[in-house]
Amino acid sequence: MEAYRRALEIDPGDARAHKNLGHVLNVLDRPAEAEATFRRALGPDDMEAYNYLAVVLKAQGRLDEAIEACRRAIGIKPDYAEGHVHLADCLLLDGQFEEGLREYEGGRASGTSPCPAAAWRSPNGTAPTRSARRSWWSVSRVSEIPSSFAGTRP
Repeated sequence: MEAYRRALEIDPGDARAHKNLGHVLNVLDRPAEAEATFRRALGPDDMEAYNYLAVVLKAQGRLDEAIEACRRAIGIKPDYAEGHVHLADCLLLDGQFEEGLREYEGGRASGTSPCPAAAWRSPNGTAPTRSARRSWWSVSRVSEIPSSFAGTRP
């Protein structure tokens, strides 16, 4: 962490150092500092900085802001798989299942990131109902998806 801080003393505008420091702060469970650091890394064409900011915001339960940050990342690079996947996570956590599933498909279509979300479709091809929302919070792996809306698995 000190190396990144020293690098930023030399070049306060070093976006890579800000992003790396933000990661360290996030791992150390210092979300407010991580958020501020990622915000300093934001640039008009830096999709990663917006994506990393979204991850920190999502972890704090600030889904509206996280969704906006994901959309900014995807706006910079529409085929940015990680951005689609993180946006899908945020939308699903917010109960926006249809849109969340479309975003997972967008991430998978880019071919650069695995998207386990195809398994979330129900047998008739639709998204799970809002009543399934509580199940989402307790699912940590695709293999644990409740069979009531798991559909076919990839």
